[in-house]
Parts: sequence; structure tokens; C-alpha cells
Amino acid sequence: MPTRRERKHEAARAEILDTARKQMAEHGAAALSLRAIAREMQLTAPALYRYFPNRDELVTALIVEAYNSLADALGAAREAQPADALAARLFAIGLAYRDWALAHPQDYALIFGTPIPGYHAPEERTNPAAKRAMDVLIDALMTAWQAGQLDPAPEYGKPAPALQKQLAAWKKNYGYTAPTQALHLALVCWSRLHGLTSLELFHQIQPMVAAPADLYRAEVAALLTSAGLELE
Repeated sequence: MPTRRERKHEAARAEILDTARKQMAEHGAAALSLRAIAREMQLTAPALYRYFPNRDELVTALIVEAYNSLADALGAAREAQPADALAARLFAIGLAYRDWALAHPQDYALIFGTPIPGYHAPEERTNPAAKRAMDVLIDALMTAWQAGQLDPAPEYGKPAPALQKQLAAWKKNYGYTAPTQALHLALVCWSRLHGLTSLELFHQIQPMVAAPADLYRAEVAALLTSAGLELE
């Protein structure tokens, strides 16, 4: 059980991160300032540095939390469906991606938007968190494959040789056991849904599509069909 001091430390750290998100919403991630956060929290700069010694440490913590929050949301959506409803689970994961982005626009922009000038993410800290979110999708596709329910369309079932090589490298680097077809589908699903989500979140699709939620939902269903899965 955490000690009183540890609980106080975690509460202060959480408040700093929340204040940073508020600052990002108002001024953008590139304008993050530890001194501005300290002023808003009525702390001295040295007091804040005990939690985050510099801006890059703060940004890294925000990125890790954002990826973990996304992974938790996708996992919760999957688990809300019956274990044997494999198509419904994948459909729920797809919808949850957009729902999370709309509920956490600052976090989404931080991990998928314009890079922050001068910041270089430490991959040994950010990659495991990023992998958690992708793992939810890959695991769902792998489960469908093992159940004999995954039947990809020809364009996804047999990737071009150059792409197969890249997928094999991805599989090896991250220790995936999923077949190439499942990894290919995961990449296709993520890229297409990510594209629609970004267009909506950054207000680039609304002039053409008045109801982006309908378009998104139809695209998730179309991806299931491409995987050989159908909702009941």
C-alpha cells in the first residue's frame, strides 16, 4: 500500500500533468513551459523540477500516459463484448479509437500530431506504451485467425513481396506471433481509421462530410468485411 508521502507525490504529479494538458489545449504542445505550469499551480520552479527536471521529461510522461490511456480504452471496449463475438470485438475496438480521440484531443494531437520542435522521444520509454494500443488490435485479429474466422480479401491476404519483408521485420522486432496476414490487416485498419479520425479531429473533413461519425462507422464495418468477418 502506498505511503502517505507516495500518495501525495502521485497526486501532485497528476495535477502537473493535468495542468500541462490544459496548457496544451490553450497554446499547443510546442508552448509547454514548466515555469508557466509552476505559476498556475502556485509552485516555485525548483519545486516542480522535483517531479519533472525538464520539459522533455514532462512531454515523455504525457506521451506514455496518452498511449496507455488509448490502450486501456481499446481493451475495455473489446472486453465489453462477449469473448466469442470476434467481429463485435473488432468493431468495438475500431469505434473506441475515434471515441478516445474525440474525448482526449490534446493527447491525440500530442502522440499523432505535429512533432514538438527540439523534442526527441526516448523510444525505450514510449515504444512499449505505443505497442500496448496496437497489441489490442493485433490480439483480436490473432484470435479471429486462430478461430478460423479470419479470411482476408486477396489484396490483404497476399501482401506484395516488399511489404511482406517489412511486415516480417516488424514481427521480429516486436516479438509478434501473429501471421503476416493478421499484421497486414492490423496495419491497414489502423492507418485507415487513424486517417479518418485525424481528418475529423483537425477539422479537415467537415466541409465535405456533415456526419463524420456515420462515415467512420461504415468504414469500420467495411474493414471487417475485408477481413472476412461479419457482424451478427
